[in-house]
Amino acid sequence: MTTRISGQTAYATELRGWLTARLAVYLARPESSIDHDTPLAHYGMDSVWALSLCGDLEEEKDLIVDPTLVWDHPTVTDIVAHLVPRPAPARAVDGQSRHPGEPAPARGGQQSAPARVRGQAPGHRGGPHDAR
Repeated sequence: MTTRISGQTAYATELRGWLTARLAVYLARPESSIDHDTPLAHYGMDSVWALSLCGDLEEEKDLIVDPTLVWDHPTVTDIVAHLVPRPAPARAVDGQSRHPGEPAPARGGQQSAPARVRGQAPGHRGGPHDAR
């Protein structure tokens, strides 16, 4: 598990750097001026650049993202937290693997399929703005 977590940390760091560099180009700012915890709208991010960023994530990072990504996750930190996969599920008391918050298996041993929120890719990590 340590290897997976360190791999996720490395991926998060790489993605944060890529996002910062891309945003610096879009916003015509030095990378060092972009605070990862400041809403991108504060820097003048508009819907055109937000959609361009989504397209770049799909093309260059092979990530399928909702066009509202920047508005639902307004900071670099929020976007990275949303896009980096969560750790592998822990074993539950019943021996089934599932992520925290995932429902327990239905009676009869069959596990119900988790609900999928509009625009989420399979394996979506979820975030504070996903409840719609």
